[in-house]
Amino acid sequence: FENFGLELNPRAEDLSTQIGLNPKESKFEAYKQIAIYTLAAGLLVMFLLSKNITPLIFAVLILAVNFYAQRPYGTGSIAQNSPVRILPMQSSTVFYVTKNPEKVEILGTNKEFYKIMLGGNKIGWVKKDELSKD
Repeated sequence: FENFGLELNPRAEDLSTQIGLNPKESKFEAYKQIAIYTLAAGLLVMFLLSKNITPLIFAVLILAVNFYAQRPYGTGSIAQNSPVRILPMQSSTVFYVTKNPEKVEILGTNKEFYKIMLGGNKIGWVKKDELSKD
C-alpha cells in the first residue's frame, strides 16, 4: 500500500450551510419574474391591438397572482434563548441561540416551524411557539 495526501485549502465561504437558502436571491426567481412580466406585457399588447377584453383580464389576473405570491410572510420576534435550527425538525442541529428577543423576517412555514431570516441574512428554523408575529 502506498500513502498519499491531498492538500485542501477550504475558504470560509465554501463551508457555509447558508448558500442557496434565501429565496430572494434565487436565479430561478429572477427568470420566473422576467417570464411573468413578459407574458403580461404580451397580453396587454394583444388587448391594445384587438380591443378584446380577454387578454386584459388574463394580464391583470397573472399580475395579481404574482404580487400575492411575492408577499412576505411578514415579520416577527423570537423569544430570548430560542434555538435556531438548520432544518425544520426537533433533532436538527442548532446553529444559533438568541441572547435577547430578536426581530426576524418570516420566509416560510412548516407544520411546527417557521423559516426565518435573522440579521446578517442567516436563515434557519424556529418552533412556532417561540416566535410571535408582528
